[in-house]
Amino acid sequence: MIRGLFVGTGMGALAVVGAMLAIPAALPLLGMVRKVSSTALRAAGAAWDALAGVILEDRLAAFLDDLAAEVNATITVTSGVRTAAAQAAALLAKLEAGETADDLFALYKRDDLIAELLEAEQTLEAWTAILEDQISRGDFLSSHLTGRALDLRSRDWTAAELAEVEAAVAALGGRSVHESTPEHLHIEVPS
Repeated sequence: MIRGLFVGTGMGALAVVGAMLAIPAALPLLGMVRKVSSTALRAAGAAWDALAGVILEDRLAAFLDDLAAEVNATITVTSGVRTAAAQAAALLAKLEAGETADDLFALYKRDDLIAELLEAEQTLEAWTAILEDQISRGDFLSSHLTGRALDLRSRDWTAAELAEVEAAVAALGGRSVHESTPEHLHIEVPS
Protein backbone atom coordinates (compact mmCIF):
# COMPACT_ATOMS: atom_id res chain seq x y z
CA MET A 1 0.00 0.00 0.00
CA ILE A 2 1.18 3.49 -0.80
CA ARG A 3 -0.10 6.49 1.10
CA GLY A 4 -0.89 9.40 -1.12
CA LEU A 5 -2.96 12.43 -1.85
CA PHE A 6 -5.87 11.68 -4.13
CA VAL A 7 -8.14 13.96 -6.03
CA GLY A 8 -11.26 12.67 -7.75
CA THR A 9 -14.31 10.56 -7.32
CA GLY A 10 -13.72 7.80 -9.83
CA MET A 11 -13.22 5.06 -7.26
CA GLY A 12 -15.15 6.10 -4.16
CA ALA A 13 -12.69 6.07 -1.25
CA LEU A 14 -9.95 7.49 -3.44
CA ALA A 15 -11.69 10.84 -3.27
CA VAL A 16 -10.54 11.19 0.34
CA VAL A 17 -7.34 13.16 0.90
CA GLY A 18 -4.77 10.88 2.49
CA ALA A 19 -6.62 7.70 1.51
CA MET A 20 -4.77 4.47 0.87
CA LEU A 21 -4.32 3.24 -2.69
CA ALA A 22 -3.87 -0.44 -3.40
CA ILE A 23 -0.85 -0.39 -5.69
CA PRO A 24 1.46 -3.40 -5.47
CA ALA A 25 4.38 -2.76 -3.14
CA ALA A 26 6.72 -3.66 -6.01
CA LEU A 27 5.89 -0.29 -7.58
CA PRO A 28 8.86 1.80 -6.37
CA LEU A 29 7.28 5.22 -5.98
CA LEU A 30 9.15 7.73 -3.87
CA GLY A 31 6.68 10.60 -3.82
CA MET A 32 3.02 11.09 -3.19
CA VAL A 33 0.56 9.52 -5.60
CA ARG A 34 -2.57 11.22 -6.84
CA LYS A 35 -5.59 9.91 -8.66
CA VAL A 36 -6.70 12.88 -10.69
CA SER A 37 -10.03 14.02 -12.08
CA SER A 38 -10.88 16.74 -14.59
CA THR A 39 -13.26 18.46 -12.19
CA ALA A 40 -10.68 18.68 -9.41
CA LEU A 41 -7.97 19.83 -11.80
CA ARG A 42 -10.14 22.63 -13.18
CA ALA A 43 -11.17 23.66 -9.66
CA ALA A 44 -7.49 23.83 -8.68
CA GLY A 45 -6.70 25.98 -11.72
CA ALA A 46 -4.51 23.36 -13.44
CA ALA A 47 -3.50 24.18 -16.99
CA TRP A 48 -3.69 20.50 -17.98
CA ASP A 49 -6.31 17.76 -17.81
CA ALA A 50 -6.31 14.00 -17.30
CA LEU A 51 -8.58 11.14 -18.27
CA ALA A 52 -10.51 9.40 -15.52
CA GLY A 53 -8.44 6.83 -13.67
CA VAL A 54 -5.04 8.35 -14.44
CA ILE A 55 -2.64 8.03 -11.50
CA LEU A 56 0.22 10.50 -11.19
CA GLU A 57 3.22 10.61 -8.92
CA ASP A 58 3.91 14.12 -7.65
CA ARG A 59 6.97 14.63 -9.88
CA LEU A 60 4.77 13.89 -12.91
CA ALA A 61 2.21 16.47 -11.81
CA ALA A 62 4.96 19.04 -11.20
CA PHE A 63 6.44 18.33 -14.64
CA LEU A 64 2.98 18.81 -16.20
CA ASP A 65 2.59 22.14 -14.41
CA ASP A 66 5.94 23.29 -15.82
CA LEU A 67 5.15 21.95 -19.29
CA ALA A 68 1.73 23.62 -19.40
CA ALA A 69 3.37 26.95 -18.57
CA GLU A 70 5.60 26.62 -21.65
CA VAL A 71 3.16 25.55 -24.37
CA ASN A 72 -0.07 26.62 -26.00
CA ALA A 73 -1.23 23.09 -26.88
CA THR A 74 -4.04 21.49 -24.90
CA ILE A 75 -2.51 18.97 -22.52
CA THR A 76 -4.55 15.87 -21.69
CA VAL A 77 -2.86 13.06 -19.78
CA THR A 78 -4.00 9.63 -20.93
CA SER A 79 -1.70 7.49 -18.77
CA GLY A 80 0.64 7.93 -15.83
CA VAL A 81 1.79 5.44 -13.22
CA ARG A 82 0.94 1.88 -14.26
CA THR A 83 0.65 -1.37 -12.41
CA ALA A 84 1.89 -4.55 -14.07
CA ALA A 85 -1.69 -5.29 -15.16
CA ALA A 86 -2.10 -1.84 -16.71
CA GLN A 87 1.21 -2.21 -18.55
CA ALA A 88 0.22 -5.67 -19.80
CA ALA A 89 -3.09 -4.27 -21.05
CA ALA A 90 -1.30 -1.42 -22.86
CA LEU A 91 1.09 -3.85 -24.59
CA LEU A 92 -1.68 -6.23 -25.61
CA ALA A 93 -3.72 -3.30 -26.95
CA LYS A 94 -0.78 -2.34 -29.17
CA LEU A 95 -0.67 -5.85 -30.62
CA GLU A 96 -4.45 -5.93 -31.09
CA ALA A 97 -4.22 -2.60 -32.93
CA GLY A 98 -1.77 -4.06 -35.43
CA GLU A 99 1.68 -3.51 -33.99
CA THR A 100 4.08 -6.40 -34.38
CA ALA A 101 6.65 -8.05 -32.14
CA ASP A 102 9.32 -6.12 -34.04
CA ASP A 103 7.51 -2.87 -33.17
CA LEU A 104 7.61 -3.78 -29.48
CA PHE A 105 11.30 -4.66 -29.64
CA ALA A 106 12.05 -1.32 -31.33
CA LEU A 107 9.96 0.72 -28.91
CA TYR A 108 10.94 -0.82 -25.59
CA LYS A 109 14.63 -1.56 -26.21
CA ARG A 110 14.77 -4.34 -23.59
CA ASP A 111 14.73 -7.32 -25.94
CA ASP A 112 15.08 -9.77 -23.06
CA LEU A 113 11.98 -8.49 -21.28
CA ILE A 114 9.89 -8.30 -24.46
CA ALA A 115 11.01 -11.82 -25.43
CA GLU A 116 9.76 -13.16 -22.08
CA LEU A 117 6.34 -11.72 -22.83
CA LEU A 118 6.17 -12.87 -26.44
CA GLU A 119 7.12 -16.43 -25.49
CA ALA A 120 4.06 -16.65 -23.25
CA GLU A 121 0.37 -16.87 -24.03
CA GLN A 122 -0.89 -13.43 -25.03
CA THR A 123 -3.37 -12.95 -22.21
CA LEU A 124 -3.69 -10.25 -19.61
CA GLU A 125 -3.19 -12.75 -16.80
CA ALA A 126 -0.03 -14.30 -18.29
CA TRP A 127 1.58 -11.00 -19.20
CA THR A 128 0.70 -9.44 -15.84
CA ALA A 129 2.38 -12.33 -14.04
CA ILE A 130 5.50 -11.97 -16.20
CA LEU A 131 5.69 -8.22 -15.65
CA GLU A 132 5.23 -8.70 -11.90
CA ASP A 133 8.11 -11.21 -11.93
CA GLN A 134 10.28 -8.79 -13.91
CA ILE A 135 9.48 -5.99 -11.44
CA SER A 136 10.35 -8.24 -8.48
CA ARG A 137 13.77 -8.78 -10.12
CA GLY A 138 14.25 -5.04 -10.51
CA ASP A 139 13.66 -5.11 -14.28
CA PHE A 140 11.23 -2.46 -15.50
CA LEU A 141 10.10 -2.65 -19.10
CA SER A 142 8.54 0.80 -18.97
CA SER A 143 9.14 3.97 -16.99
CA HIS A 144 5.37 3.99 -16.36
CA LEU A 145 6.07 1.18 -13.88
CA THR A 146 8.47 3.36 -11.88
CA GLY A 147 6.36 6.53 -11.84
CA ARG A 148 8.65 8.36 -14.28
CA ALA A 149 6.49 8.41 -17.42
CA LEU A 150 3.23 9.80 -18.68
CA ASP A 151 1.39 9.86 -21.98
CA LEU A 152 -0.30 12.89 -23.53
CA ARG A 153 -3.05 12.83 -26.12
CA SER A 154 -1.55 14.15 -29.35
CA ARG A 155 -4.12 13.20 -31.98
CA ASP A 156 -5.72 16.65 -31.90
CA TRP A 157 -2.47 18.61 -32.09
CA THR A 158 -1.14 20.30 -35.19
CA ALA A 159 2.41 19.49 -36.28
CA ALA A 160 3.48 22.85 -34.83
CA GLU A 161 1.88 22.05 -31.46
CA LEU A 162 3.57 18.64 -31.37
CA ALA A 163 6.93 20.25 -32.13
CA GLU A 164 6.31 22.90 -29.46
CA VAL A 165 5.51 20.27 -26.80
CA GLU A 166 8.49 18.09 -27.77
CA ALA A 167 10.83 21.09 -27.55
CA ALA A 168 9.42 22.10 -24.16
CA VAL A 169 9.78 18.54 -22.83
CA ALA A 170 13.45 18.54 -23.88
CA ALA A 171 14.03 21.99 -22.37
CA LEU A 172 12.60 20.71 -19.08
CA GLY A 173 15.02 17.76 -19.11
CA GLY A 174 12.54 15.14 -20.27
CA ARG A 175 12.54 12.76 -23.20
CA SER A 176 9.60 12.26 -25.57
CA VAL A 177 8.62 9.70 -28.17
CA HIS A 178 5.65 10.21 -30.48
CA GLU A 179 3.86 6.87 -30.73
CA SER A 180 1.21 6.05 -33.31
CA THR A 181 -0.62 3.10 -31.74
CA PRO A 182 -2.60 4.63 -30.13
CA GLU A 183 -1.43 8.09 -31.08
CA HIS A 184 0.13 9.83 -28.09
CA LEU A 185 3.29 11.51 -26.88
CA HIS A 186 5.13 9.35 -24.35
CA ILE A 187 7.20 11.44 -21.94
CA GLU A 188 9.85 10.32 -19.51
CA VAL A 189 10.53 12.92 -16.84
CA PRO A 190 13.94 13.55 -15.28
CA SER A 191 14.69 11.80 -11.99
